[in-house]
Amino acid sequence: MLAGMNFGGSELVGLIVAVSFAAGLNVYATVATLGLLANAGLLDLPTGLPLITSWRVIAASAAQTDIIASMRWSATRRTIERD
Repeated sequence: MLAGMNFGGSELVGLIVAVSFAAGLNVYATVATLGLLANAGLLDLPTGLPLITSWRVIAASAAQTDIIASMRWSATRRTIERD
C-alpha cells in the first residue's frame, strides 16, 4: 500500500513515529521489525527507507528495545517490592 506513495525523509520519519505510537509500540521495535521483514522479503518498503534494511540499524534498534524493556522491568520490580 505504501510502496506506491512518494514520501520525503521527514515525512517517512513522521509516518513511522505515528504508526508506532498508534500501535502502542516504541519506535525502536517498529524499526527493527520493519527492517527484519524487509530483509526477509516479506515487506516492500517505500523507496525512501533503504537505511532500515541495514543490519546495523536493525541491531541498534533491537538493542535499544531490549534496554528499554529491561528498564521497565526493573522499575516494575522496584514498585512491587515497595508495596
